[in-house]
Amino acid sequence: MTRVLARIGAVFFGLWGLLHLVGGSAILAATLGSGPDAGFAFYQMADGPFPPLAGAILAMNSFTIAWVGALVTVIALTRNWRNECSGFALNLTLAGLMDVALVVFLLAPGYVTIGNALNGISLLVIAATCSGIALYRKQKESAAA
Repeated sequence: MTRVLARIGAVFFGLWGLLHLVGGSAILAATLGSGPDAGFAFYQMADGPFPPLAGAILAMNSFTIAWVGALVTVIALTRNWRNECSGFALNLTLAGLMDVALVVFLLAPGYVTIGNALNGISLLVIAATCSGIALYRKQKESAAA
């Protein structure tokens, strides 16, 4: 059961990562391809015109979302899958900080809806819960042996 929980956690960390890799890449592509207005349209805020600096900042932030998503996915496949404590710590920190930023800077002021925010947050909660229980059981089994 411990192995199964670790793998379920890894799958959900991977899904969180893929969601952010795809979402960040889509916003980045729209911003770079068609300008800031197209990038901000993802947030239903295409009231532009937006200045080039706003587009550059949006592009930088969406690039960060994409690479963190890619990194979380790689860690999920390599470390969380094997129930390693370092994978849990890395992914919980990376994904957790990204979701804290989402809540503080986008959800709380009302720029995104709770429905949109819950997609990633739910994946993170499931991943962290399953991986955390799996690590706890692993340590408990090691202590008993």
